[in-house]
Amino acid sequence: MGSAGTDMIHHLDFLKQAEVYRRAFIKTLNDKHAYGGSKTGEWEWKAYFLYS
Repeated sequence: MGSAGTDMIHHLDFLKQAEVYRRAFIKTLNDKHAYGGSKTGEWEWKAYFLYS
């Protein structure tokens, strides 16, 4: 299981990385919603998340 990456250690590592990604994603969208957005009142404005 360890060499296939299906053991508990790999699973917990995946969960940790997924949570870090989720928190960064939500924070970015919240910040863009609160501080960014259209300055002209354009309703078609969308917040995009670019993760590097």
